[in-house]
Amino acid sequence: MKAMRAAEAESAAQEAARTWRAYLPGINMQSDFLQRKGVGTHGVCWALSENGSFAIPVTDISGKIWGLQIIRGQNLAKGELEREFSPPGVDTKGHFHTLGVIRDTVLIAEGYATAAILYECTGLPVVVAFYANNLLSG
Repeated sequence: MKAMRAAEAESAAQEAARTWRAYLPGINMQSDFLQRKGVGTHGVCWALSENGSFAIPVTDISGKIWGLQIIRGQNLAKGELEREFSPPGVDTKGHFHTLGVIRDTVLIAEGYATAAILYECTGLPVVVAFYANNLLSG
């Protein structure tokens, strides 16, 4: 069972890395999510659809992408979630997204918007844990 889960996570990681490469970097894109939260973009990339959807990479300490958190823009299709991890099988346990460059002091937040607020207010690096139960992994 563990080997099957590891293979599924590795397959998801490969797909996520391919998807990430297809997204566009850019700081001037618009997102209703970011506008509502009052935060900027930090290490995210944008979907080609130009509807304000963006992806946050879910990485490990070496920088390997294990998955993406997709934040969708306006005009969600019926049943579509605003926030979702992709692709299916993504392994988020112990993985994160970092805003800024890690040095001595690092702040930790559960979600991207909270992390962005902390980063913008303090200038300190912040790690996005994505889930409260992901703050301590072991």
